[in-house]
Amino acid sequence: MSVYLRPTCMAVFGLAVACVGATAAAPSEVVNVPLAAAPQNAGKVAVATMVPTGESSTEVVVFVSGLPSQVSYPARLYTYIYPGTCGNLESKPAFDLNKRVKLGELVPSRMWKTVPVSMTELRSSQYAIVLRTSPADGFVNVFCGNITRAG
Repeated sequence: MSVYLRPTCMAVFGLAVACVGATAAAPSEVVNVPLAAAPQNAGKVAVATMVPTGESSTEVVVFVSGLPSQVSYPARLYTYIYPGTCGNLESKPAFDLNKRVKLGELVPSRMWKTVPVSMTELRSSQYAIVLRTSPADGFVNVFCGNITRAG
């Protein structure tokens, strides 16, 4: 990892830890999913922190360090959970988390999303979180991360 990326990574993961501290979930129930940048977003980092919020829902907090230069601000990121892995996504997402897509003008930034399924179910199969730019910005994938199976 580049020396220049370390402060950004530390800031993003620091925000994730701060968010986790504000939840009612035990630390063992919280799952951090590192999101890899797509080639057109190289050098940027992101993480999704998943927290169970009930028997049938999971809160996902997404922290993003930056976006490609061609993205217009305020940025809009579309978030999906796909069956499969980042290298092998199915054709349709299992969950569309796009009630609110506005990221804002400041980066690093964060978004809160709710998935209408338990974390246990999300971690029982292979799923991937995908962040995509708005249709006006090309609707391209900028980050992807595999949700690991509980083990």
